[in-house]
Amino acid sequence: MSRMPWLSPSDPAAIRAYLATHRPSPAAVRSWAGRVLANRAPRGPVPLAGTPEWGALDDHDPRKLHGALIAAVAYIDESTPAAISARLRREMELVDQAAAQRLRDSVSELHGSRGFGGWWHPDHATLVRLRATHPCEQCRTATVVHPQRVCERCTQPATPQTIRARATASWARHDHRDTRRDAA
Repeated sequence: MSRMPWLSPSDPAAIRAYLATHRPSPAAVRSWAGRVLANRAPRGPVPLAGTPEWGALDDHDPRKLHGALIAAVAYIDESTPAAISARLRREMELVDQAAAQRLRDSVSELHGSRGFGGWWHPDHATLVRLRATHPCEQCRTATVVHPQRVCERCTQPATPQTIRARATASWARHDHRDTRRDAA
């Protein structure tokens, strides 16, 4: 008996050739199972292999062999590279769908009941209003609408009291040499 030499793990072509010659052929197994089962017609329903009904059958009952052959052919069909890759592809698609659903759920939680719209995508009227309003250039407290630059309170003619109030609120009163004399 000759022994097969060890395959080098760094030679993928040799590994593929070995697996191709040692992989069971599902078509050959189905053909053989069909020939065996054609000679032995079952007498009644065929229970699934491994079930209590299958175990209760006599070992010489053709239904027992029929149930075992159905399970063997199904196992060989599920072990083919195409079936394994299809199962793996389905699993990966389910994982991707679950991840996308988790992302959609978390985004909808962040945005409340509005989903993807609303909170971070204001409507056109809101954008126009936000672009048209800005703070007053003099007092910076009141908001004014676009062509205006200062609020109505700041456009009224200045009286000595308003000028004094602005100067008191200004930093210039304490830092400028002329205003220091007035303050003292």
